[in-house]
Amino acid sequence: KRFYLGAFWFTGVQLIQLSWSLTHPYLYIYPIWLTMSGLFGAQFGLLTALMTKERVMKWSGPLFFASLWTLFEWSHLFILSGISWNPVGLAFSTYLIPLQAGSILGLYGLSFLVILTNLYALRFMIAGRSEKWPFIGLVLFPYLFGLIHLAIHYPKLVDDLEDGRVVDVLLVQPGFPVEEVMELHDPQSTLLYSHGKWKQILSILARHRRQGIDMIVLPEYVVPFGTYYPVFPYESVKREFKALFGEDGLKALPSFEEHLATFHETPQGKIYMVNNAYWIQGISNLFNAEVVAGLEDSDALIDQSRRHYSSALVFFPHGEAIERYEKRVLVPFGEYIPFEFLRAMAANYGVISSFTPGSQAKVIAGRCSSYGLSICYEETYGNVMRDNRLQGAEMLVNLTNDFWYPRSRLPQQHFDHARLRAIEMGIPLVRATNTGVTAAVDSIGQTLAVLGNDYDDRENLSDALQVTVPRYHFRTIYTYLGDPPLILFCALFASLSLLLERKRKLKLT
Repeated sequence: KRFYLGAFWFTGVQLIQLSWSLTHPYLYIYPIWLTMSGLFGAQFGLLTALMTKERVMKWSGPLFFASLWTLFEWSHLFILSGISWNPVGLAFSTYLIPLQAGSILGLYGLSFLVILTNLYALRFMIAGRSEKWPFIGLVLFPYLFGLIHLAIHYPKLVDDLEDGRVVDVLLVQPGFPVEEVMELHDPQSTLLYSHGKWKQILSILARHRRQGIDMIVLPEYVVPFGTYYPVFPYESVKREFKALFGEDGLKALPSFEEHLATFHETPQGKIYMVNNAYWIQGISNLFNAEVVAGLEDSDALIDQSRRHYSSALVFFPHGEAIERYEKRVLVPFGEYIPFEFLRAMAANYGVISSFTPGSQAKVIAGRCSSYGLSICYEETYGNVMRDNRLQGAEMLVNLTNDFWYPRSRLPQQHFDHARLRAIEMGIPLVRATNTGVTAAVDSIGQTLAVLGNDYDDRENLSDALQVTVPRYHFRTIYTYLGDPPLILFCALFASLSLLLERKRKLKLT
């Protein structure tokens, strides 16, 4: 009875909390929504099936149930590419002070703490004053730790800001609606769309042009046609740069290097065609800044097939080598088809191919700071983002495109995860979204700036955010240890508790 009541109740909670997914334009999201909610509900049902008054009141009871629930949440990372949404530890994200505990425990440690605190609240309700102090201690712990943590690091962060140890970043939010992308059915309309979007991006950049910008960040999958496919007539690109930036724009255009341009012989002479990389290199030259942009990219294989990636490309001023990061955590059904029998079904929705996941983190040695790259909901995985920190990243740069879920709560939860990543590893984070929360966060999780004044602005605004980010960073306990110690403790404690109870019951019989 407890199992069915718990499963029914928690499934209902998840149906509400995951209802943002129903703003997706395709109907296949409904069975996914129902399945995810049902699986989460079944896990809570199992928790409540095991939860009796006798078990809760044992000294080991709260630790057992908190361990079991933490293992349940952690197991979500192994469903397809992983489902990182709705961990109860995000309850801390409302307030900056208790959220600092994430620097010790990480997200799943916060979930452990939430469940443990609630169970001691239940013990307090059952037993009264005898359980008061453990409950009060658990409630106060994240606040006391957070105050001490901020008292140590906040003055150092201010010193970096005052002494000019900063990175000046321009975060571009194009605001392209999903409806426009869904209407692209042929190469010609896609080409016109891409050219128009580059013109729009240049217009945004022209409004924010100034000296001293170190980095420009464009969002995930900023335009179609990949990185190096030459589809734009050079004269049309030249015209746009000149119209918005004058002679400076023309001088910034790169030369016709092999990876940026090609030509066709015609009766009228050579016609040069350039690619998306040409636009971005021109922007990098013009602003004398590194440019990070999300594009599809590919590698040719020996058998003449191609391996495609969702990538973040980093361009440096005046022709330095281009760096590439391949997205490691792909979205099932959107970026890859998980099962063979589903591919024909997915083709009905226009999904006909899959990306290849990347294999490792990528840390860029930038002019002002070393930074790790992530694409979209990868930043909701603390274990994935920690790889960047271990490889020397002093800042995180995220490229996101939340437009597949318009007018929903997804962008805010996505941003809550982003803030927690900064706190877990003690490094600042900047993120550029196509639509959503374009923002910058410092190394203690303070939001430095957000594009737009309210939700409607963030959903529809096409603009850029200029922000000065203090470079101050520090090593945290989570940086050194990650999730394994917590998961190992939870697995051992839960297993030992079940084993000892089993032995006790056998002895009684």
